This record gives sequence, C-alpha cells and structure tokens, in this order.
Amino acid sequence: MNTEMIYTRRGFVKMAAGTVAAAALVAAGAESIDFSKAFAATSLDGLDKSKTYTITANLYVPAELNAVIHMDAYLTNLTTPTLFGARPTTPVTDNAVLSFDADKKPVITINQLNNTFGLYYIDPASSNGGATVTQQGEYLWNKGGHVNRIQPIGFTINDVSLENYEFGAKEYADFSLARGDKEWKVTLIIDWDSIK
Repeated sequence: MNTEMIYTRRGFVKMAAGTVAAAALVAAGAESIDFSKAFAATSLDGLDKSKTYTITANLYVPAELNAVIHMDAYLTNLTTPTLFGARPTTPVTDNAVLSFDADKKPVITINQLNNTFGLYYIDPASSNGGATVTQQGEYLWNKGGHVNRIQPIGFTINDVSLENYEFGAKEYADFSLARGDKEWKVTLIIDWDSIK
C-alpha cells in the first residue's frame, strides 16, 4: 500500500470512500467491484457543480498508431517538434477546466492544443460512448490547406468509470519529418484525482 498517498488528504478521502463503497457492494452481494468508478464519483461528489475547477486532461495519439515517431504524441503538449529531439511526447498537468452542464455531467475543456500537430477533425462521439465533443472552437491556422484547426475543445463525460475515451480524428503534421494529413484516432484521458 502506498503510504505517501494515504497521508495526503485526497488520498485519505479516496481510500475511505473506496472502502465504504467496497463494503456496501460486498454487503449487497456484488461479485465484482469497479473501483475506478467509485474513485471518480468520489472525486466529483463533493464539488460545487456551479463552479469551475482546474484538472489534468490529455488528448493524444497512442504510440501504436503513430507511424512517424512511434511514441505517444500529445496534442495537449505545446512543444514544437525539432530535428534536435524536442517532441510533444509527454503528458501535461493542470491544463484543462472542469465544469458541469445543466444535467450535472462533467465537462472537460482544453483551451490550448499543439500548433504543429493540428487537430482539424474529431468524431463527435467516442467509440465507447463514454464522452461526446460539445465544443469545437475554430482557431485560424492556414496550414496544409486547412484554414482552421480545433481550439479550444470541450468534452461532456457521460461515463466517469471509463479509463479513457477514444475518438476518430484527423490531424495535419506540420513538421519536416512527416508533413501532411494524418488520420489517427486520439485518446482522451482524465486524471480525476487532480481536481483543484
């Protein structure tokens, strides 16, 4: 057990809530327990739904789909790729806004996306049905024949128990190693424990 996590307030609350949820499920005769759902729900339950919060949320192309550099490419990382090795291959933190819609569903808004690996199309619904794109800002771009790219982008989360949300997408890579249009799925992953 990670004692460092337990001694933080958030870690203690999560552990206590998880224990209560597990006890309730066991008492009710449940055969399996979805701890991720219990933890995500716990992170959201005590929040004032009329306010906004800072949260960590990353949108990326998984390495297995990235035929250019064979590494995760984070559209939320603003690093400009260079021949000297700078690449947007690491997640960022505290980069998104959490709010709630009229139905109290969480809405994740990412205000800035990578300029060199430009997202210009995204399927409105995730393939697992857990999230939908509810905001697509048009950012004047003029690269590769694309007048605009998407920025900002907002997602309404329909199912907080899922670990990630996959969307069909199209990007334009504007760097020398692989300039051109790419049709790679993107994955949204949210750190529910990062809410501030």
